[in-house]
Amino acid sequence: MADETSAQRAASLARLGELRPVFLALHVGGGLVGLPLLIITFLVSSNIPRQPALINFCVAWVLNSISYTLVSLSGSSHTASTPLCFTQAAVLNGAPPMAGVGTFLVVFQIWRTIRDPISRRIYRGRQCSEKATLIVTISLPYIVFIIFSLVSAVLQVRTPHILDRTNGLYCTVTGVPFRRWSVPLSTVAILILMLGFETAIAIRYYLARRRIVNSFPLASRSTSLGLIIRISLFNVYLLVTFGASLVFLSGAIQPWAYMIQAGLSMVAFLLFATQKNVVLVWCFWRKNRKESHSDDSMLALQKHGPNGDVSVNLAPSTPDTIITDRV
Repeated sequence: MADETSAQRAASLARLGELRPVFLALHVGGGLVGLPLLIITFLVSSNIPRQPALINFCVAWVLNSISYTLVSLSGSSHTASTPLCFTQAAVLNGAPPMAGVGTFLVVFQIWRTIRDPISRRIYRGRQCSEKATLIVTISLPYIVFIIFSLVSAVLQVRTPHILDRTNGLYCTVTGVPFRRWSVPLSTVAILILMLGFETAIAIRYYLARRRIVNSFPLASRSTSLGLIIRISLFNVYLLVTFGASLVFLSGAIQPWAYMIQAGLSMVAFLLFATQKNVVLVWCFWRKNRKESHSDDSMLALQKHGPNGDVSVNLAPSTPDTIITDRV
């Protein structure tokens, strides 16, 4: 039985090695090319609002892809004993939680944006300032990254034999409970939180639209098809990622789970690169059209009148910017 298990593990590791080009292509295309281009677009273009949480989200996923490709793209062969392999094994314990926290904070910021105006007043009155909230939002992913990476580095110094590169994709740590449980458990916890907040956002969105329909019977009730498709695909991938996290938690080696993990940065890029205002900025040869200063890609809502359309606005909300009409 033990020999059979070892043989199955060896076969799974061999399949992972064969998928190395796909693994690298997903990380390079999404995290090292696509997302940096998106960040530059957010910072340079005056037609796209500079949302700190969204830019921070992109930066976190860029750093995540750098962590996973650190050794593979170095241009030389590295064994488990080399300093670069040591560094990659350490940062790979911090990169997934960092990216997960950065993603959750975007969802959390949307939830805050569409909260009920009255409860929002109470919330703002007894909590820290928006500036302090922004600082925490920006710094929290990197604090998580530093903590997880430092703990891993200390364990690697004390027990160098735990470094391993047999998966053919990257250097990692094996044989210690910290690596075995910390990253998968933190990922599962973050995904559960995200699903909970997305459910709350969906409920709030439905109630807000129903109130508008009751208040303005002649108002347009259509929703962007692109928005629906992107959000639906994002949630499907979120559920698949949840399944992949459970696979990592079980300790099994399933090549598809590694590819799902590698594709996250590409999915993040495609999710925001297909926004209307981003596409219009990149397609600069098209006739300029007057665009709103908010995006239609997520469930944050902003009121533009009876015929208001959904749009992104991760800025702190006020009663005048929430799509909630009192009857």
